[in-house]
Amino acid sequence: MIKSSKTLLTISILLLCSALQAQGSGHGQEKNYIGLTYLQAYYKESAAHFNNSLLGVKFGTNFSENFGAELFAAGAVNQANFYVGSTLISANVRSAYGAHLRARTTPSNGFSGYLKAGFANGVVAASSRFGTGWASGTSLSYGAGVEFDIGKSSFLQLDYGLYYSNANVTVTAPSLTFGFRF
Repeated sequence: MIKSSKTLLTISILLLCSALQAQGSGHGQEKNYIGLTYLQAYYKESAAHFNNSLLGVKFGTNFSENFGAELFAAGAVNQANFYVGSTLISANVRSAYGAHLRARTTPSNGFSGYLKAGFANGVVAASSRFGTGWASGTSLSYGAGVEFDIGKSSFLQLDYGLYYSNANVTVTAPSLTFGFRF
C-alpha cells in the first residue's frame, strides 16, 4: 500500500544498493541487512494529534561491528479518524523515508543496543467534507533501540524514534523490524 512515487524510488535504490553491495563483498561476512518494518506513527501539533500505522523496508550496512548506516522507506496502511468540533477528519502520516547513521554496542548473547541519527522526510495528508490537503517536510531524525538475534542470519529490532520536529509539529514512532543479514 505504498502511495508515494518517492517511496517507490527509494525502495528501488535500496534494492539496487543491496545487490551491488552483496556482489562486491564476497568474503563471507554478513555486513548488510534488509528488514520489514512496522511503525506506529504519532503525529502531534496544537490543532490535532493522531496515530496511524506504516509498513516499510530498511536496508543497512555495517562499516564495522559498532558503526553502520541504514535507509528506510514506509507507506501508510491505515488512517486515523477524529473530530475537530463537529467535523470528521481522516488523516495519516502517508509516507516516510530517510537515512540514519547507527552506533551500536558490541553484541553479547545475541543482544545489542543502538543509537541512530540522520534525517527523515514525511508526507501527512488529511481530508474532511470541506476538502483535502497534504504537507511534506524534512527534519533531523534520531532514536534508540535494541536488536535481538533470532537465528544465524535473522534478527528483530525494536526502537523508538523522532522522525520529524519543526514548527511545533512532531512525528514520533515506535517500530518493530524483522530482518535478515547477508
